[in-house]
Amino acid sequence: MKQIVKIIICIFIAMSLFGACRPQDEGLEKALRLAKGNRAELEKVLRHYQNDSLKLEAAKFLIRYMPGHYSYADTSICLYYNAVDSTLRSMQGKPVVEIKDSLELITDKFASIIQGDTVQDVEVVKADYLIANIDTAFAQWEHGHWATHLDFGQFCEYLLPYKVFECQYLDNWREYLEETFGREIEKLYYCDLFRHSAIQATNHVNNNLRKELHLYLSTHRIAQVGRLSTWQKVPFGTCEEYAMLAVAAFRSCGIPVAFDFTPQWPFRSMGHAWNVVLANSGKNIPFGGADTDPGQPHKLDEKMAKVYRKCYAANPEIVQLQQAEKFVPEVFSTPFLKDVTTEYMECADVDIEVDGEDGRYAYLSVFNNVSWVPICFGRIEGGKARFKDVGRDIAYLPLRYEGNSRAIPAGNPFILTCDGKVKELSADTLCKQEVLQVCVLACPKPLAILPLVETSLYLCSNPAQTRLRDTQIGGDASQRQSL
Repeated sequence: MKQIVKIIICIFIAMSLFGACRPQDEGLEKALRLAKGNRAELEKVLRHYQNDSLKLEAAKFLIRYMPGHYSYADTSICLYYNAVDSTLRSMQGKPVVEIKDSLELITDKFASIIQGDTVQDVEVVKADYLIANIDTAFAQWEHGHWATHLDFGQFCEYLLPYKVFECQYLDNWREYLEETFGREIEKLYYCDLFRHSAIQATNHVNNNLRKELHLYLSTHRIAQVGRLSTWQKVPFGTCEEYAMLAVAAFRSCGIPVAFDFTPQWPFRSMGHAWNVVLANSGKNIPFGGADTDPGQPHKLDEKMAKVYRKCYAANPEIVQLQQAEKFVPEVFSTPFLKDVTTEYMECADVDIEVDGEDGRYAYLSVFNNVSWVPICFGRIEGGKARFKDVGRDIAYLPLRYEGNSRAIPAGNPFILTCDGKVKELSADTLCKQEVLQVCVLACPKPLAILPLVETSLYLCSNPAQTRLRDTQIGGDASQRQSL
């Protein structure tokens, strides 16, 4: 009996030792499994840095969080990029509107290629490309001027990533963007105050961006140009596109810059995107790529409900959301986001009573002048959902999703007041009141609607029986509208 006990103890000790010696990096192992035929390339990177512990950890970081990052499955997309390049060369000096129209036609022509198959980066990124990017990023961090204040975790997010956006064409982007936008930055080396200042370096490169890009904000329907050597020549873009291009330009110069955005303004349509530089003080300083410099006002007094930062590493809370829900709103279709709302404003955590099953998720939404847009999520427990770090002095509506994409209210709308209190807005269907409200529309071209304002009166009524008033401002009775 004693012999059996000894054998059992020995087996237990051996298993414990074996378990202690096994690598516990499940994320890395999962990524290597997902690499399929490309696994040998990623393992080659790990072997390359086996005698450099810090670079090995950096390589593991990139590979561990590579699943979920995507590239085109083949190089046929270059036909689209080449066509854009050719058009930009032939139309140099032409009005921006004409160039935009031509590029939209090219998007239509190459639609089938643009909508082509994508694959996860773990299946296509080659060892030589990854090694070259890691070595360049480390040289910028350890021997450069603008990022020596970063710790390893910050370095992994602000400088190390081998790409800036999904489906980016994987070429030597660091090299040619630094050549274009880092011109004469060495002048800062000769001033003791500026020699290691990330903010001064940002000011310099941002000035080069303004000279090269000639900021021209415009919405369009042109497909993303994933090759940065081509994209930098496009003479217009959205705030999101300028901010993304700026991240690539600054990182190519070794400056720690990231991409922040608010998915939806709480007082009008659309959202906004901009940049932040991680200053020597350890603070993220907002600015607009090719626009405003750090320290200059940038949407300074505009309320925001939520602010997110695009990251390389996946956010585990968003991963859980995606695993639990059949459908998630577009903003959370990627797990590579970090909530940074508290860096911009005083926030509050709110617990709201919602309809829905425990374990499912509810969303807070803000109004975009047409519909309610989700901007954050919370797990439902005991008939309530907690929403963390929410912007104040804003009206919200809780939502949840049924089926694949049908959004329905999950509770009453409410205002989160300036002092962080929830003021619920509940309709009283028993005590109805008639309300006459005069609205002034915010319009980019107010003179264009002046004749309409002078000759029309719009009456809004929620009751089933709407009574048309005789009151009007100018015009005849045909110009009165009942809504």
